[in-house]
Order: sequence, then C-alpha cells, then structure tokens
Amino acid sequence: MNPKDKSGATSLTLTGFLVVLAVCLLWGGSIPTIKVSEHGIPPLVTATGRIALATLLLFLYARVIKEPVMLPRHDFWHGVLLGIFFGFTMLFLYLGLVFTNAARGTIFYSTKPFWVAVGAHFIMTQDRLDLRKVAGLTLALVGVYLTFWGSGAGSLEA
Repeated sequence: MNPKDKSGATSLTLTGFLVVLAVCLLWGGSIPTIKVSEHGIPPLVTATGRIALATLLLFLYARVIKEPVMLPRHDFWHGVLLGIFFGFTMLFLYLGLVFTNAARGTIFYSTKPFWVAVGAHFIMTQDRLDLRKVAGLTLALVGVYLTFWGSGAGSLEA
C-alpha cells in the first residue's frame, strides 16, 4: 500500500520511483539511439526492427499475464487506424532524424502535446481550446522557436 500525504494524494514509493526513472531513461535514450543507429542501418529497417521487437515483447507479456492479444471485433478497425497513425509517427521521426541532430529531434518530437491539443479541439467536444489554452500553447511554441534561434540554429546539420 502506498503512503498518503495530508492531502490524500498517494506518494511515490522507492519502487515506483525506480520504475519511473527506468522508463524515463529508456524513452529519453530512444531518439539518440535512433540517431546513432542510422550510421550503418537504414532508418526504415531500424524502425521495423524496433516495432517488431516491441510487438513480440507485448505479445509475450500478454501471454504471461493471460490477457487476450487481439482487440474485440467492434474495436478492431479503430486499433488498425491508431496503428497506422503511430506507424506514420515513427516513419516521420526516423526519416526526420536523418536531417537533424538528436537534440533538435527530441525537441520537435516533444511538441506532440501541442498537436494533440489542437486535434482534440476539433475532434472532442469536451476538450475545446479557450483563450488561456491558446496562450499557453503559443508560449510553448515560442519557447521551441527560441530554442533554435541564435548561432547555428538555422542549420539542420546532422
């Protein structure tokens, strides 16, 4: 059982902290690893290998915990569509990293929350953008722009 603070929120245990740290290290090392791997392996081969390995590990995990692997019939095509969108995300990430360095790739990739918020505005009626949200998103994008502004920022050398 996790200890709770005075507000009733659950605090993070040492095990929880270590798991979060491991996930951050794995995900944080993802883009630099992609960048290193492109020196000898074509980006699409690396992406395909990564997705195949992830699929195998997910399948094995599901078998161990005795969970079904396939989506229910009524959700199947939604899953296929999401898989296609994710595949394009990975495709553009791997191909885009050919034209820039890992640090810039990470910053560009980290603008996903902006695009999710904009997309949600048009797709989800309960998640509309208001003036405050637009101001925050604009400030975030200005921050990304300023990150690239200055000496050498216009260059997209790998």
